[in-house]
Amino acid sequence: MSAIAWTFGTRRAWVIAVTAFLAYGALYLFATKAFVLEATAGFSRFGALPKLIVAPDLTLGHLTRWLDPVFVLYLSDGAVLSPSAPVLLTALVLGSLIGLNAAVTVEAALRRPPACERGGAWWVVAVLPSFLASFSCCAPTILLLVGATFAGAVIAVVPFVVPVAAALLLGSLAWSLRRLERTTVLAAAPAA
Repeated sequence: MSAIAWTFGTRRAWVIAVTAFLAYGALYLFATKAFVLEATAGFSRFGALPKLIVAPDLTLGHLTRWLDPVFVLYLSDGAVLSPSAPVLLTALVLGSLIGLNAAVTVEAALRRPPACERGGAWWVVAVLPSFLASFSCCAPTILLLVGATFAGAVIAVVPFVVPVAAALLLGSLAWSLRRLERTTVLAAAPAA
């Protein structure tokens, strides 16, 4: 915990974490088509904008419709946000982990004494599996490009890529914080 407190002791770390969270979230929402930009959509014909419509039946009895949007937010005449619960949860969880990892990496690189060991930003690789989940809708394209057997194998692992990405990001964060605490935070503490 002292490494997290040390990391977020500067305003820069908060800015980096929030920026990485928002960037990943926006990119993920756009990749999953939960955020759509269409210049000729003409959403204003349905009434004044911005307009929020919350899904009426979000109760446990309607879990068969878990891929339906939780809400629809018409932002402008050509922009709409309509994430499902899994997409929203993925963007929030993985975005938070990416923000934490980014803040720890940047703060360690900028505030660590030059003699300390340096770690890479290899945690970025942990983000890649989560994007595979958003491309599952492209099965016909994958089928045409790589063949039915390989496409079926790729689509079969899609439910596991988000938990794998979360586990990789958590592992990266724990490893980075442990190294940071050992090399920087405890090394800078006054001897008792």
